[in-house]
Amino acid sequence: MSTPVLVAVAWPYASGSRHLGHLAGAYLPADVFARHQRMVGNEVLMVSGSDVHGTPITVRADAEGVTAQDIVDRYHGEFVRQWDEIGLQWDLYTTTGTDHHARVTQEMFLKQLEQGFIDKRTSEQFFDPEADRFLPDRYIEGTCPHCGYGEARGDQCDNCGRTLDATDLIDPRSKISGATPELRPTEHFYFRYSDFTERVGAFLADKQGWRNHVLNFVRSWINEEGLLDRAITRDLDWGVVGYCKEHGIAAQAYSPLGDDSSELISGKFVTAAGAAHGKSGAQVALKWIWQHGVAVTTKADKKEYLQEDLDLFGWSLTDAEMAEA
Repeated sequence: MSTPVLVAVAWPYASGSRHLGHLAGAYLPADVFARHQRMVGNEVLMVSGSDVHGTPITVRADAEGVTAQDIVDRYHGEFVRQWDEIGLQWDLYTTTGTDHHARVTQEMFLKQLEQGFIDKRTSEQFFDPEADRFLPDRYIEGTCPHCGYGEARGDQCDNCGRTLDATDLIDPRSKISGATPELRPTEHFYFRYSDFTERVGAFLADKQGWRNHVLNFVRSWINEEGLLDRAITRDLDWGVVGYCKEHGIAAQAYSPLGDDSSELISGKFVTAAGAAHGKSGAQVALKWIWQHGVAVTTKADKKEYLQEDLDLFGWSLTDAEMAEA
């Protein structure tokens, strides 16, 4: 009998070329395994894609003086050509830039927010006074407080492998300007990983079949440090749209929409449509973004798009509700 087999392969950042180590360590073994499973008659789905978001891409774009999309187009295209030349047999090779990926990400965010596993916090993060911008973790380098490595990033030290916060670094410096960054308050959403420390520890306690060094590493991590809450949003204009004013996500950080449209989708239409159809303001706002993804700046445009949204999602408003919206 055929067995369904999912082969989920690492997603490469579209921020630089792949080398033989990547091929030998991640892609070729997965392809060999998938081919074997097909040969024995199993139903195989081998999937992966290019990660076209995140700070590695924007760091490179800033360094080269081009747009993030320029970097993505260059390296995603290169990856696809190389996979074809090598002969890797993907069932699906996609990117994080698809509408589907954005919708799933937004749905997951709202679900975890509703479950209480995500919360909003004000924290001090580094700001580059010369570039006049907040610096995501990977835009900061400094000395690791654990091993003394002088080129540790704001999110981790590649020398000792420790996870870091940018504020842990000794003598931090901006990768954009080289200036010494200043700590300033900013709001972000955090995933509450610490809520899962006990559950993960219990799962690992009697785990069988893993390599000893892997088990020892993760067990020591859980037992000594525990899972730490981490910010899952960034002060960037490149990424998956996560805007929903009801829950306070900053439009300028996560949405391609302009400030005018941010006000429109957070206004009375959200309340009226949500109340009429049992949807939260968050859901209405996100549906607006999914459908349009562009700024709406005039009243006429607003009314037209409202009706399109209502038709698209099978909703309706009375004439009075529409006028109020």
